[in-house]
Amino acid sequence: EDNPDMRNFLATALASKYNVLTAEDGKLGLSAARREHPDVILSDVQMPVMDGFAMLAELRKDHSFDRTPVLMLTAHSESSAMVESLELGAVDYIHKPFKLTEIEARIAAHLRTISMLEEIDERDSRLVAVGQIASTLAHDMRGPLTAIINRAELLRIMTEGGEKDELVDQEIAAIEQSVRRVNSMIQELLEFVSGREVVLEQSVTVVEDLVAPVAAESQMALQHSGIEWSFSMQGGENKLLVDRHRFSRIIENIINNARDALLSSNTASPKVSLHVSTDESHLILSISDNGPGIPQDVANSLFQPYATAGKAQGHGLGLAIVRNLVTANGGSVSLDSTVECGSSFIIKLPLL
Repeated sequence: EDNPDMRNFLATALASKYNVLTAEDGKLGLSAARREHPDVILSDVQMPVMDGFAMLAELRKDHSFDRTPVLMLTAHSESSAMVESLELGAVDYIHKPFKLTEIEARIAAHLRTISMLEEIDERDSRLVAVGQIASTLAHDMRGPLTAIINRAELLRIMTEGGEKDELVDQEIAAIEQSVRRVNSMIQELLEFVSGREVVLEQSVTVVEDLVAPVAAESQMALQHSGIEWSFSMQGGENKLLVDRHRFSRIIENIINNARDALLSSNTASPKVSLHVSTDESHLILSISDNGPGIPQDVANSLFQPYATAGKAQGHGLGLAIVRNLVTANGGSVSLDSTVECGSSFIIKLPLL
């Protein structure tokens, strides 16, 4: 800003919130920007030596300023000047005379935008790192998992022909099922972090045949943790096209989250319920708990990567993967939660 009174006024007014650097023309402003790399640049258009447009054009040639917000101040109201500044890369255009509160609000808004972009960058870089780790783990773990499956099968063969203990057979089946589950978890993580399309093995399934085994398994796991379980179902005779195994993983993930939240919060008389119903075109599953609930600001981003709530050891990928799997099966998932009153996850899948 070449006007010393205006320059001093803005510098003094903004100094209560920000560290402010000033320059009396575009050339000096450009040098200061390259030297200090400020978070926001506020510039007049008409200045001696180098005007605001020329300074802005030079800044945008330097990619280190690609995300630096430049706000232009001018006494001219012609739309052509505003269009030129925006085409050169300004993010805002403010007419003189202006109110200080307007300047402060616009600066704050652009700083919030930059902060959000930085969070997205960090999240993306973390996803890339997770993807690299997941790929390495998948490669390293498949050998041991294959060995476990082979030895379980060998154990089954060794027990054939003799006095076979039914309990032994059940334990071998449990080992095989656990290995398949771990293998599926690895596959789901790889699909998610790589952005690959989810590969489904869908089949036409009766609702009751789909849900009842998952409910029975959930009951055993929760009761073992001292959590009360309730299950109800309507419309069990309906059919849908779904990947049965992925469906089980979806329900298992949400119920495990509920269990962890209840145990972490030491909820008195902890409860989890699964209610199954149908409307004209959808299977509707409601998974509820009486835990501490989820604050609205967290709930808004809960299905995003690295968002977590109520769990001391949560890594923040489980619900993002749940949404990925539900969407792949043609459905939707949502959250209904009130702090201190528990949470309910609602899953809808299309019926045939």
